This record gives sequence, structure tokens and C-alpha cells, in this order.
Amino acid sequence: SVLGTFNGMIIGGSRMPYNLASHQMIPAYQKVARIHPKFNISISSVWISYIIAVIWLFLHYLTQKYPALAGNDLSEIVVVTTYILYLILYVKVILLTKKNHIKMKNKIWQGYCVPILAIIGASFILIIGMQNPFFWIDNLYAILLVILALYSYHSIKKSNLSINHK
Repeated sequence: SVLGTFNGMIIGGSRMPYNLASHQMIPAYQKVARIHPKFNISISSVWISYIIAVIWLFLHYLTQKYPALAGNDLSEIVVVTTYILYLILYVKVILLTKKNHIKMKNKIWQGYCVPILAIIGASFILIIGMQNPFFWIDNLYAILLVILALYSYHSIKKSNLSINHK
């Protein structure tokens, strides 16, 4: 259900902004990484997660309210976008395994075979999801968000390097 997904996005999704902030990978990471002493969580991270969930809830409302958006399944967009990000993750696991940055018992199986099988499975879901005529329009936001995130990450990294060298 939409409300169940909404709840999960707020509760489960609140960990991602905190994790990114703790690794200095998002703007305003100092504020987002701050843990509230009483609640033992990042309040800023919860707010970020809440705002993202409200945006998704609003988009769902629009798809249900206006017939021009009929046939546009938001859950499919989220699933396909997630699998695009998983593909990046699986490739990164292979690259980190190749550089010996990941320690595991069975390097060939866990570091190469499993990610390759995951890439194949994710590719099937991605190909099926791309059959939706709204796929490219709906995922334009994701492409723009990734570009913005990469720009922000490199700007923060560059500013941290210049601060450390002074």
C-alpha cells in the first residue's frame, strides 16, 4: 500500500542521509550527521527522509487525481530506479574486489560471480521497467538528481582537499 511504503520510506530511509553525512558525502553533512542526545538519531536525517516521502506521496496523489498521468505507476519507477542504483553498486563491488579492498572467504564467488549474477538479474528488471512509456520522463528527475549529487560530492571533496592542504 502507499501508506505502508510512505511509512517505510520515512523510517528506513532516514538512515541513508545520516550514513552519507557521516562519510561527508552530502552538503551540510555536519548538521545531518549530528546525533540528537535524547533520541539517539539524526533529526535532520529524519526530516530529509520525511520530505522525500512527502514528495512521493504528492506524486502518487497527482497520478491518481489527474487522468493525464493515468497508467503511470510510481512503484514501478521506484523499483526500476533502485535497480539502476543497484547496478552501480554491483559494479563497485567487483571493482573493490579487484583492488583487494573487500575481504571475503571466497573471493571468486562472492566478489565476482554473485555481483555478475546480480547484474544479470537487475538488468532483466531494468529492461522490463523500460517498457513503460513513462519510464524516461519519470526518471529524468533521477538523472538530474544523480548529476546534482555528483557535482555536490566533487565540490565538497575539492573544498575538503583545499582546506586540508592549507
